[in-house]
Amino acid sequence: ESTNVDDDVLIDDDNDDLYLGGDDEIYDLLNKAQKQVRRILKNPMVVPTFDQYVGTSRVLSALIGAEELPRIFTDSTFGRQWGNLLTLGTLHLSPRSSPVVTAFYEYLNETYPLLLNTTMSDTSDDETSGDSSWVSIRLHESEGEAVKYIDETHSTDRTWALIDLSRFPTNLSSRNDSNMDEPQQDDIQFTIRMNYTTIPNTNEITDFVTIGLNTQYQQYYLSGYLTLQQTLNEFALSYYGSQNQENGNDGSCNVTSNGVW
Repeated sequence: ESTNVDDDVLIDDDNDDLYLGGDDEIYDLLNKAQKQVRRILKNPMVVPTFDQYVGTSRVLSALIGAEELPRIFTDSTFGRQWGNLLTLGTLHLSPRSSPVVTAFYEYLNETYPLLLNTTMSDTSDDETSGDSSWVSIRLHESEGEAVKYIDETHSTDRTWALIDLSRFPTNLSSRNDSNMDEPQQDDIQFTIRMNYTTIPNTNEITDFVTIGLNTQYQQYYLSGYLTLQQTLNEFALSYYGSQNQENGNDGSCNVTSNGVW
């Protein structure tokens, strides 16, 4: 007698060993959610948009409740693997003096007005105010200052990611079509830094134990890394596209992202 399953690949952690303490309603809920999400991730899918990722985080937070989060983070691996979804932390931007940072904030505010309903002039201590359902943004003078702040406040202020735009050129010069594939000084580059527990271990190149495709790649979806990368790419096209229209320039741009953890 055969058993039909809705997935052609066995689901990881089907033995429900991701949590400690035996039967528990909250952990049962998380396990069920995890299995459904992994079934989705094992199939071809598009990268969640910024509002889709934040919306999913808000739904999970509402289902679990704030009073359960400390126990989840201390007694299970859910906090490490699903931390960004369970508690969407602060989005840190640097450098504060860059006009590109200002433009990126305004782009988020205009594109997703229900998620960020403050303006930079209304922020207190360079951070958006509001309840935990909003995306909080904090500006820093430099990437180094941002890292220092995150390290000093990690126990009280959870971080979603640090985005550094210091190598994001304010303007793009005209490019020579014959050298489009060659790196140029004004190529767009940005850095996304995240807590190392929320993304795959890039120091480990090969997993000799895994049969087939290692599913660690799914953490790029769950952490929101791919969502932020896609959002920055869309911002770059919008930002420089409007410049080209204003200047009558048909030039193009190359976008490069660096994930540093």
